[in-house]
Amino acid sequence: MTQIPTRADDSSSPCVLGGWTISTTSGDITVCNGAQGPKGDQGNNGNDGAPGLNGHDGAQGPQGDQGNNGTNGTDGAPGLNGHDGAQGPKGDQGSQGFPGLDGSQGIPGLVGPPGLNGQNGAQGPKGDQGPQGAQGPKGDKGTDGAPGLNGQNGAQGAKGDTGSPGQQGSQGLQGPAGAQGPKGDQGAAGSQGPQGPKGDTGAQGPPVSTSTSQMCVNNANHQINWGACSNGNGGTTVTIYTAP
Repeated sequence: MTQIPTRADDSSSPCVLGGWTISTTSGDITVCNGAQGPKGDQGNNGNDGAPGLNGHDGAQGPQGDQGNNGTNGTDGAPGLNGHDGAQGPKGDQGSQGFPGLDGSQGIPGLVGPPGLNGQNGAQGPKGDQGPQGAQGPKGDKGTDGAPGLNGQNGAQGAKGDTGSPGQQGSQGLQGPAGAQGPKGDQGAAGSQGPQGPKGDTGAQGPPVSTSTSQMCVNNANHQINWGACSNGNGGTTVTIYTAP
């Protein structure tokens, strides 16, 4: 088993937090370290160490009285603590937190621009006929015809000039009011209220698996094999949770 450096120590590392390359009969397996999980429960105490070796026999003394029984040898040193168990599988997603409180009422939107002017009203009715203009002055008298034998009557004089136009008639009545202009555009929406507080964290879900198995890690060559280590092979037995 070969240790893999972290990405911070080696930019080409395949594992951000480091890990291990495990050599098996089927090929190498890369195991990356996960993020630090919560502290596990206190592990069980290690097994008692093997009894200490018997002391060497003393030199042969003279035959004396029967000696008392020797005291028991001291207890062996406590066994080393077992390695931390493998990272447990991620628990189920906690239940949905309570919805956050509603944000406060946004500020009222701005007043929309004024509506467009109404269209011009329809043409008012025609004003009443103005009064008759004054009579124009009489035309000048035609010249007398040339004398002749019992001359004919002279030609009629030219028609007098047309009288000046009559005065302007009074203004027509005011036309009806134009139709209401269209409604102004909707004012812009008020700003979003602040976000409500975050809901409480859901309770921890149950473990994904309760089935366990054991692996033996050889402390000398870092090889890993399934099953518990046998006594005296310098290995460490690790209990892991297997997928259901």
